[in-house]
Amino acid sequence: MNLRHKIKKEALKHLGVTEEPAGSNKVLFNNWYYSQHPDFVKILNGAWCGTFVAYCLHHGGLITEPFLHYKMYYVPAAQNIMIKNNMETQNPKEMDIVVFDWNKDGREDHIGFFLEWIEKGKSFYTIEGNTSSGDGGSQSNGGGVYKRKRYVKHVENFYNIID
Repeated sequence: MNLRHKIKKEALKHLGVTEEPAGSNKVLFNNWYYSQHPDFVKILNGAWCGTFVAYCLHHGGLITEPFLHYKMYYVPAAQNIMIKNNMETQNPKEMDIVVFDWNKDGREDHIGFFLEWIEKGKSFYTIEGNTSSGDGGSQSNGGGVYKRKRYVKHVENFYNIID
């Protein structure tokens, strides 16, 4: 089984996981992430899209320490490291990372995994943590792990950290 498949398998097994209680950001992925980094201020109630990505990468077999994993809790920091390491790609593959900027204000809002194109260059499927299950609710702090349809117009960039 290749690494991309292992990471996908890990992400898929968490579909439908939600934070408990709702709106708290208390979830397995934050608990695991911050236990790995005891020097961090405990932000266990912080947004967890990045800790979901780190969890799936780690448990899927990709060793991302120290350069990326350490910064996954904060999307702009993770993106800066991926840019610095020339990981940007215009041709994303399954389980590459996608960073979103919903209103194109230059502020990275959310992170998840690219799954596949629906219409190449326009729309695609993702697996994301801490999003809503549909178009309503917060797309960046929605409280669950879901497969989502997304649009390129909301993408800041795609990153290949696997190959």
